[in-house]
Formats: sequence, C-alpha cells, structure tokens
Amino acid sequence: MALDQSYFDAIRIETVRKKYYNANKVEALLADIRRRALELTEENERLRRELAQLTEQKTEIGDTLLSAKSIAQQMLQEAKAQADGIVSAAEERARELRAAAAAEEEAAVRRTEACYRRMRERMMSCVDALNADWQDYLCSLDDGEDAPADLDEKVGAIAREMFALDEETETAGAEL
Repeated sequence: MALDQSYFDAIRIETVRKKYYNANKVEALLADIRRRALELTEENERLRRELAQLTEQKTEIGDTLLSAKSIAQQMLQEAKAQADGIVSAAEERARELRAAAAAEEEAAVRRTEACYRRMRERMMSCVDALNADWQDYLCSLDDGEDAPADLDEKVGAIAREMFALDEETETAGAEL
C-alpha cells in the first residue's frame, strides 16, 4: 500500500469511527508508517543517486557530443583545405600542361614549316635541274644529237625524290 492522502484519510476515519483507540494497533500503524517512510526515504535517496549519476552521464555525453562536433568541424575544415590544395595543384599542373602543349604545338608548326621550305627548295632545285637538262636536250636537237642517255634516269630520280618529299610531308603532318 502506498503512502498517499487516501492512506492517511483511511487511518483517521477508522480511528474516528471507533471513538477509542487500541495502543497496539496505533503502534503497529505508526510502525508501518515509519517502515514505509523509511522505505520511501531510502528509495528517494537511491533515486537521487541515480539522478546524480544520470546528470553526470548527461554532462559527459554532452561534453563528448560537443567534442565530437568540434572534431568533426575541424576535420571538415582540414578536408576542405586539403581539397582546395589539391584543386590548386591540379589547376597549376593543368596550366603547365597547357603551356607545354602550346610550346610543342608551336615547335611542330615550325618543324612543319621548315620541312615544307626544304621540300619546296628541293623540288625547285629538281625542277631547275630538269629544266636545264630539258633545255640542253632541246638545244641539242638542233645539232642533231640524241637525248642524253641518262635523261630518263635523271627524270626518274627527280620523280622519286618528289615522292619521297611528299611522303615525308605526309608523315610530318600525321605526327601533328
């Protein structure tokens, strides 16, 4: 039975109804009340200790949570700083690669132009040599001489050289 208002009301009503009291019953009732009061006091103390422990645990959990939050924020900041560093390094490397590619492209254009100039010079010298041989041949026709025996060979050599230059130009163009 719990010690509440109805318990105490029941005691008073019983005593009032009988208009007298029995000392043993009163002592027994008071002993029961003391025992229950002692039980309630002990339970109250136990609950206070539990409350103190729970309060302490709550504080520890709160401190741990704040510490974890702080660590998480610090980790996020460090990760962001590291990511920013990686992005900056990647951007710098990309600029370096673009500059190197532009330099290589420029060098390839210069090589191609130089190759084209050499090819053109060779072709022109071949054309000049062929023209000179042709003029010599035409002049010799008036003299009644036959064409030089090596004219076919010279024309073939010039044609081969022109084909070789053409292949060299195509190879240089494919490399770009």
